[in-house]
Amino acid sequence: MIAPHPSSIRVVSTEEFTTAGAVAAFQVSSPPYNAGYKNRGYIAAVREDGTGIAMEVGPNVGATPVWTEDGLFFSATDEEMLVTDDGLTRLPRPNPVAHELMRWPLPDVNGFLSFSSYGFVDGEILQRLTLGNADGVREIDVHGQYMDMGMCEESAYAITSTRLTPGILDDVTSFARDRGTALPNRATMPAQEVLVRVYPETTSHYPSIVGLAREDERVTGGNQDMPCAEGVIYRPIFLRDHAHVDKDSGLDAKAGHAALQAWNTTDGTATVIDLVTPEGGFLDLTEDDFTVPMGRFVNGRYVFITRQTRSICSTELATGVTECDLVVDRTDGEGHIDVFAMTDDYAYILNQGDGEEGPAFALSRYSFATGARDEVLTIEDAGVLREYDMSVQGLAINPKSQG
Repeated sequence: MIAPHPSSIRVVSTEEFTTAGAVAAFQVSSPPYNAGYKNRGYIAAVREDGTGIAMEVGPNVGATPVWTEDGLFFSATDEEMLVTDDGLTRLPRPNPVAHELMRWPLPDVNGFLSFSSYGFVDGEILQRLTLGNADGVREIDVHGQYMDMGMCEESAYAITSTRLTPGILDDVTSFARDRGTALPNRATMPAQEVLVRVYPETTSHYPSIVGLAREDERVTGGNQDMPCAEGVIYRPIFLRDHAHVDKDSGLDAKAGHAALQAWNTTDGTATVIDLVTPEGGFLDLTEDDFTVPMGRFVNGRYVFITRQTRSICSTELATGVTECDLVVDRTDGEGHIDVFAMTDDYAYILNQGDGEEGPAFALSRYSFATGARDEVLTIEDAGVLREYDMSVQGLAINPKSQG
């Protein structure tokens, strides 16, 4: 009889969990409404040799840990947690979280800010911000439906529309009037896209409106992190050629091109920057490529990874000229997709394997400066982390190990 191969990841208690020696951390969760399984979720801290420890924290779809100089911040189902090389600090949170949309470091408070879905309250969608550091957390209710969000300096912004959040229409009308903009009456008014500031919060029911633009029905988005530079928020969008396509028309319903919608947080205007090749044509990207790209600003350029073709692209904001010089090896396993993290110098890719052959997880990185790929670590057997239909939700890199 062959003895079972020991797992590379050891499950420990909260008293034993630390980040000592770890170079990366990732959070796994069962999918929502996971019939036939007991929903589970874990956080894992992994060393360069592929070994590590994990702790059960409960399911949380979309959970993405944030690793700063102050430690590793992440969300358990029922509380926030901060882990350092010395141990774990529990940060009680008033409400449970089952679906986290985005999490950012917040240097001004030595902590983090996260944005989560909550559900329907009094007939309206309610989302929540959680602001926290080593001293504790507090929650901020955000009324309305928001899927595009981003940080700009020390403020957090999000985009909704009068179609998704009809209750904000009174505020939209007042904002337009104060700016001297004439809007049609409500009966004939086209849907408006609305940029709001969700943090710092306001005392009014809805977040403070910052910008307004007529909703373009050709736009598809849903980006959970809009990058910002010099007071302008850049929302990655895919601009379809046709807003509506009849199934008998013969037209391609998904034909279109990638672009950035630039929202100026000072004057509230929105413009569109088409992403083009150096020769002037549209990038050869599909809607699936650019629906939710992973991106950030590096040396004044927007650098992003496409989801399907796995290209690492770099955009000049003034012109939209984009070069996609580096292609990430596709290593998706059956039913699992690669997970990305980006720093100023590298794009990190965590492959989840196929669950049958090869390592359970493999982490590699690509250098923006040289294009070189390095293998960071390999986890041969992840044990419980591959059970209960769990998959990786988010990845964080130890800032001390990025040299």
